[in-house]
Amino acid sequence: MRTSAKVVSATLSLLTWTGAARAGESPYTGPGADTTGNGLYSCVGMINVTGQGPVQNYFYLSDAFPAPKADTAQLQTQWRDYVQSQHAGQLVSLASCSEAQSDPARQEANRQSWIDKYKTQATITRTTWKYGAAGAATTTLVQEQPTSGRFAGNANAQGYFCTFDDRSAYDARTGQGTIVRYLSQPFSSPDNFAKLGNDWTNYIRTTYHEPNTLSGSCMLNQDRFEGTKKDSEASKTMKVVLVDWRE
Repeated sequence: MRTSAKVVSATLSLLTWTGAARAGESPYTGPGADTTGNGLYSCVGMINVTGQGPVQNYFYLSDAFPAPKADTAQLQTQWRDYVQSQHAGQLVSLASCSEAQSDPARQEANRQSWIDKYKTQATITRTTWKYGAAGAATTTLVQEQPTSGRFAGNANAQGYFCTFDDRSAYDARTGQGTIVRYLSQPFSSPDNFAKLGNDWTNYIRTTYHEPNTLSGSCMLNQDRFEGTKKDSEASKTMKVVLVDWRE
């Protein structure tokens, strides 16, 4: 018995539509869904430098630049490496790239909002860093860190808190799934960032069955804990686990 080509075509179309819409689901169309062609991105980063004197914070922000949408993971990695290279061996407490507005005025407004956020806490530097061309970057100093933003005396008296993101159930390509964020309560410690981060990472991996993720990190509180907690709890893709950890 012959089967009509039209029937076959209609059946295949129906199956395709049914698969896409089963259980009431719709195709994901949010940020990161389109991985073809180039996108426009900008990056921000913070590195905390500790030593014998007060803690010094260095905040970096890039101009907008084009990059392949399919390379967002590599983009994040290269940007973190760039921030780290500015003060080797110190703690990178922030390194993030996101899609930028196409309007230059909005780009500048976004950069200014970051400057306003950290102007009392850090030395702020603009950089011409671009994905795939890190060696050609030049920097422009926006401002030096105000003296009041440097924690004189016991640099750790203000306290730390730590984070650790388990991304094993999260698909960064589609933006679907859940990130489990382990978030410590603020605490004081005489140790440096490197030791704190290592001890925290080992504790989480041992206690929570070695989540599949990068290493955790600790940072100076600087009144950032409550904001981090609030933003994490408000995220639709994040589950927060508060941990009462003391180094």
